[in-house]
Amino acid sequence: MKAVIVHSAGDIRWEDVPDPTVPPGWVRVAVKAVGVCTSDIGRALHGSAYHYPIVLGHEIGGLVVEVGERVDEAIVGRRVAVAPLIPCGRCEWCEHGRYSMCDNYDYLGSRRDGGCAEYVVAPERNLVFLPDNVSLEDAGVLEPASVTLHGLDKRVFANDDVVVLGAGNLGLFALQQALILGAGRVFVIDIINYRLDIAARLGAIPIQADANNDGTQVLMDYTNGRRADLVVDTCGVASVQANALAQVRKGGRIVFMGLPLKDACITPKNFNWLVRCEVELFGSWNSYSAPYPGTAWHANVNYLASGKLTTAPIITHRFPMRDADKAYRYLDEGHDNVIKVLLVN
Repeated sequence: MKAVIVHSAGDIRWEDVPDPTVPPGWVRVAVKAVGVCTSDIGRALHGSAYHYPIVLGHEIGGLVVEVGERVDEAIVGRRVAVAPLIPCGRCEWCEHGRYSMCDNYDYLGSRRDGGCAEYVVAPERNLVFLPDNVSLEDAGVLEPASVTLHGLDKRVFANDDVVVLGAGNLGLFALQQALILGAGRVFVIDIINYRLDIAARLGAIPIQADANNDGTQVLMDYTNGRRADLVVDTCGVASVQANALAQVRKGGRIVFMGLPLKDACITPKNFNWLVRCEVELFGSWNSYSAPYPGTAWHANVNYLASGKLTTAPIITHRFPMRDADKAYRYLDEGHDNVIKVLLVN
């Protein structure tokens, strides 16, 4: 088969590799769509992979074409999304169904070869089956959509004012899901007009930020000084994360999903607000829960099938799989009009 092999940082080739074998309990999937995560850019171009060579791609949609022993052959031909985490099943976190925190996990597209190829193999339990009205392109971005829903689950309450920091693909999924879960108003703060326009079309109140304006005063004006019930960080920018404490109300909640590259420094004023106003802070990583791969995955499939959730304005660019190198470099250039890039077979 053909696969995108990252031999080292920046050395990316579309080349022949052996077809993967299918162990018992696993399946082979013909890959049709793979979402490009920003973490893939570091692995492909900047040397941050666990090892080289590596086949990247952990946001995978495709067709089941072969099954291993102990897997029902009736699923051959089914359309699926593939959850990339392979939990050990033995540590205390797996025993409690908190698979995102598994101590000994494997992972398609980072620790082992992933979906940037004609085929990928995965455990049967990692498959999420799709109804006819959910596309394989939808499947290619189901993983990031499930990341955001996992973080929002049980943290959005009826009529909440919610602030989403960042209008990338995670932010645009989070704003839609917050509304689905019953939020009253969702404010999205970003510096890029193109993204804010999409956020507005999806039902958000957009707030423009820049180097001299973090959007807090505009939020205060909208909420008559009360601030937001829930602030959701999806951008991972340290300065923006620090500002979240200025945007949350007394007794409010903050969910951090982004991973910063710099120190996030909290001012004494904001730290006092955190302590005196009993603000709750939550970290949220990945998307997995019991029954595996998790409730967020199946809920999102239902939202997509019903039309409550859309990927159409989020998927902005498509590249043939063989041109993954071009896709990685294009995304790394930071064009304002890029939100989500798909690689397609």
